[in-house]
Amino acid sequence: MPAAGFSVSKKRLEDVGELNADGELKCEYRWDELTFDFGDRQYWARIYVESPHEAGVFGPLRREEPRSRADLEEVALYLKSTEGVTLVKVLGPSGEYEPIEEG
Repeated sequence: MPAAGFSVSKKRLEDVGELNADGELKCEYRWDELTFDFGDRQYWARIYVESPHEAGVFGPLRREEPRSRADLEEVALYLKSTEGVTLVKVLGPSGEYEPIEEG
C-alpha cells in the first residue's frame, strides 16, 4: 500500500536482558518498530515477535483533534494492510490500551 501523506521506516529491535542465577534470561523481547513521519509530527508502532497480529501506536495522540485522528486511522490502515496486523491499539484516557476505531 503506498503511503500518501507519510513515509514509513522499519527496524527490528531486541532486549534480551540479563541471565539469572540459573543461566536463563530474565527477559527477552524482540519487536519491529515502525516510524510514521507525517512531516511535522511522527508516530511509532511496535509489533512484538510473540504477537505479530497486534500493534501498539505511540506519538502525539490527540484523538479528539481531527488531524491527529485521521493520522491514527491512516497508521492503523497501513499496519493492517501491509504488516498483517489485525488489532491496533493506543493508550486511552483511562490509562488502558484501546483499539483504534477506524472511521
